[in-house]
Amino acid sequence: MRHHENSSAIRIAAYPPRRSTSLSACLRLVFIGLVAHGASACSVGLALDGEKQPDLSVLKVGAEKATIERELGPPKGEAQLADGRTQSTYVYEVGNEPSAGRAAVHAGMDVLTLGLWEVVGTPLEATQGNEMRLVVTYDAARRAESFDIKELDDETAAASPPGPAGGGSAR
Repeated sequence: MRHHENSSAIRIAAYPPRRSTSLSACLRLVFIGLVAHGASACSVGLALDGEKQPDLSVLKVGAEKATIERELGPPKGEAQLADGRTQSTYVYEVGNEPSAGRAAVHAGMDVLTLGLWEVVGTPLEATQGNEMRLVVTYDAARRAESFDIKELDDETAAASPPGPAGGGSAR
């Protein structure tokens, strides 16, 4: 009789119930799916949420300040010059327009790699575009006289905040 009890105990240990195994496998798949879905939103969202590039065709000598500000927004800084002129500094981004095509590629790569594409795709999207600094000198009548456009990189941005700058003006 004792031998009989041991054989049933061995049988239970050798064959665990299938229900808990299939349930845990299903839960693992659901968890992996949720993680992949949650991670996939980053690069796709960044590709859809870009900055519309301003129309720089408004930058002409004689253009009114209001016309320029309609396109670039309010200046980040202004300085009054001794002769009554004003220098206004604008910061804008180029090369990061919203793109449904880029978002679709990121979504496809997320599906193919089960979300692992985000390790590459998110930093790729986060580095899209370049910040530019534009200094416009206006005369006393608030009409543009000259323009100075420079690309802002991390060193320039850290070294000096956007403000009136000279040199390299274009007329």
